[in-house]
Amino acid sequence: MAVLAHHIPEAYLAAIRREGNDLNITTSFEAGDPDICSALFWLDVPAGLSALPSLRLVLSLGAGVERLTKPGVIPAKAAIGRISNDIQSEGMADYVLLHVLRQHRQLARLQDEQRRRVWEWRLWPRARDVTVGVMGLGRLGSEAARKLSAMGFSVRGWSRSLKRIDGIETFAGTPELPAFLSACHHLVCLLPLTHETENILAAPLFSHLPRGAFLINAGRGAHLDEAALLAALDSGQLAGATLDVLRQEPPTPDHPFFEHPGILLTPHSAVCSTPEQIAPDVVENLRRAERGEPPLYAADRATGY
Repeated sequence: MAVLAHHIPEAYLAAIRREGNDLNITTSFEAGDPDICSALFWLDVPAGLSALPSLRLVLSLGAGVERLTKPGVIPAKAAIGRISNDIQSEGMADYVLLHVLRQHRQLARLQDEQRRRVWEWRLWPRARDVTVGVMGLGRLGSEAARKLSAMGFSVRGWSRSLKRIDGIETFAGTPELPAFLSACHHLVCLLPLTHETENILAAPLFSHLPRGAFLINAGRGAHLDEAALLAALDSGQLAGATLDVLRQEPPTPDHPFFEHPGILLTPHSAVCSTPEQIAPDVVENLRRAERGEPPLYAADRATGY
């Protein structure tokens, strides 16, 4: 049985081939090909997957699977898998902690004052007096919440269904969202992208945050209403934002986020697993598909993640 690898970066494809040197990996296919058992993709989902009669698994090497769960994209009998490991959760937690600390200690302001040759002493609030809210308490969000708590921040989390994490105050569902937001000096979005969470980072949500709160979005670009963010920054409702994901990537050179002083952009690089780190999980999932077993960290078509 063959494995289709669609637009996989060469370094990652080479590592997968080394790890599974007996696998028959191809980079092209025709609709109706009966030999393709599994398909791998990076960001661009190949058209025609629904016409592969033997397809058992589609595996995303990126974080998102929302495109695959839409009706008609892949055969109903095929499983949807993703890569989820300690390397990714640790990397995301490090990213979140870095940018919360950057905002907490106002590093951008200090850098601006240095450029202007200003020397101004000031007091900083203690971490225990600052509340960080994490939206999305899956593997990535839970690890980020725990790491923030270990640094002394007051941490609360919000998710679709109630989760219990030691030392973290948790909220769940739309009715509890305003109460969750009401104390968040920093808001971190690590939600999956679903119909319910698209455009969730918008004016109604921002209005429930304390004035001058900071935003970090490392979930999906479509979580954010970009015009609403600019308005919230310009009005002072938000003091700043760090964005690792955008609706269009890369953004056009004239995108207003590039020049806005309150926005820091990182190029979808919050989590960066090396080819050698990701290859064992990929090959394990491919072998499971060949044996007719479900993938590790299977996605749920009903929820979209």
